[in-house]
Amino acid sequence: MKRKHFLSLLIFSIFTINCKKEEPLVECAPEPTNINSDFELIWSKSGNRRYLDVNHVTVASSSVIYNHNPSGSVQDEELIAFDKATGDTLWQYKSGFWYQAPQVYQDKYFVNIDGELVCIDAANGNEVWRLNKGYLSHFTIENGNIYAAFGNVRGVSDSTEFFKINPSTGNEIKMYSIHKSERNNFSQNPKGMKVWIHPNGNEVLFVHSVSYYSSSLNVISKSEYYALDLTADSMYWDLGYYFVSNEVSNPVIENYNLYLHSSLGEIAKINLLAKTEIWRNLTLPYSHSTRMILNNNLLYKSIGSVSEVRVHSVNDGSIYKKLGNLSTFSTEQPHATSNFKKYNNKIYFSNYNTVCVVDLLSNEVLRIINQTEKLGPLSSGGFAKSLDLDPRTNYIYTEREGSIICMKEL
Repeated sequence: MKRKHFLSLLIFSIFTINCKKEEPLVECAPEPTNINSDFELIWSKSGNRRYLDVNHVTVASSSVIYNHNPSGSVQDEELIAFDKATGDTLWQYKSGFWYQAPQVYQDKYFVNIDGELVCIDAANGNEVWRLNKGYLSHFTIENGNIYAAFGNVRGVSDSTEFFKINPSTGNEIKMYSIHKSERNNFSQNPKGMKVWIHPNGNEVLFVHSVSYYSSSLNVISKSEYYALDLTADSMYWDLGYYFVSNEVSNPVIENYNLYLHSSLGEIAKINLLAKTEIWRNLTLPYSHSTRMILNNNLLYKSIGSVSEVRVHSVNDGSIYKKLGNLSTFSTEQPHATSNFKKYNNKIYFSNYNTVCVVDLLSNEVLRIINQTEKLGPLSSGGFAKSLDLDPRTNYIYTEREGSIICMKEL
């Protein structure tokens, strides 16, 4: 009887255990992937070539052109162009050792190659024309013309000549010349230029020159600022040694107002018509910033070494707002430009640590990818200090750790 009772209890216990409600399954939390969600990779290009030290990325109508150093050695640059939609290599160009200040106009690629101004067809890489009027210091393309400054020799020139050049033919007209004897024996070396049209119709070229005085003992350099009336072949306004910094920053002109800034943090507003200084702010902290963009009465300076985009008021040059910080952008390398590109109420820029989009309407960082984040199948890594974008597709082009990349905002 006891045996039967024991068996009954055992069967009941087994039945009770088997009928116990099962615990619900809990999914394991996924491990963080650190994949960026602000941008989508369209294509990437990598191969046997080492895409190192990409100094310039330039979008043309028919291609995107990279100025890079395939071997990593000194003075061994070349150009390589890709199909913007697929990344297929279209052409390569190698004629010289280094390439500076490229610009695109009407699907032609204009670049300073070893002191010569060269025009290259962006579709096929064929050289259209080449101009040698001494040694090219700097050029800019505005109002359908090229304005270029040539010294008679590389480095410390006795004289500097300013030309207006037809972009299609390369035909030039000499507009102005300066001899070093006119500038206290300082040789002119223009590195920043901007064209302003006077109300009387005259073309006025504003110049920032890093000028040199050479003696048997040493070479002294200084910044000089002046405006040349190219139409009248005369000096329009000589500001002389206006800012201390020798590092060239881009002048910005709107209507009659000229905005100047330097890598030391100096910033000023000048009336070109009245030839008067409206304000000058020399108390701002050091920035190492060399690029500036004007938008909606605000001036946006590139991050430089301060790891932030500084937004200045046009009323007095004071800091209106700061965007970003060290953890967001890291620091910019010395002499780099942060490569500001303005399009559709946004600023795009890159440095080694970051590709960033700033919204000019809200004055906030809109999208960002840093070097620790993956982009699609691409592993993490640093970026080139240059980028460009195609306004027709909104595709962004830069380089990341040996891969040429095309991406877009999400």
